[in-house]
Amino acid sequence: MALARVLVAACVALLATACTDGDERTPAAQDGGTSADPAPPGAVVLVDGVPITRDEVERWAAWIAAVEPQYVPDARRRFALTNGLLERAALRAARGDERRAAEARARAAASQLALEPSVAPEGATRQTVEGSWHTLGIQLWGELQPTRPGVWIGPIERLGTFTLARVTSSRHEHGIEVLVVELVDYPFLEPESARRDLARAVDDARLTIVDPDYEAIVPEAWKYRMDGPER
Repeated sequence: MALARVLVAACVALLATACTDGDERTPAAQDGGTSADPAPPGAVVLVDGVPITRDEVERWAAWIAAVEPQYVPDARRRFALTNGLLERAALRAARGDERRAAEARARAAASQLALEPSVAPEGATRQTVEGSWHTLGIQLWGELQPTRPGVWIGPIERLGTFTLARVTSSRHEHGIEVLVVELVDYPFLEPESARRDLARAVDDARLTIVDPDYEAIVPEAWKYRMDGPER
């Protein structure tokens, strides 16, 4: 499937929907609970106790529907899970302290940029990227759709990093929207080991299906892969 290949490549290349505060795991999981512990309302799956909610999945699925309308709803949900959401949840569980520190730095920078949009925040990786959703990745492209040029948004939690972003210009080429985007990143994975660390977090995670409908949505390969560090 072309879409799956594109989304995987884009997410890995760029390294991660809006972020949330604190330890993402359920209270029982924080205390060492098991998969039998109650899941929070709206959760469709848990990754080491970290919930992925129905609202998160549907938000990503709507972005996918905008660019690939031929895919049926469950296929969009599957792409959302396997091209960002499951990996992000695994990192939330595995890298809690580093993640929270990066989020705090990104939030402080966002406050600074709200007052002085042209000031370069300290301690961040800054770059300008250009492209359609194929290049930017479905998450970053989707997050930027409602924004006006020049307006900073974020932090956006992508894979291994918290990102502040703004569109500086846009154009259409052959009917495809191309965005020029300025990014300010606060990573919590080291760039040289990010892919390896991401893979390890996923391989060591334990996936629990909460919503029975998701038994058919989550691919069997991901259920097997996310069966915990010991099989």
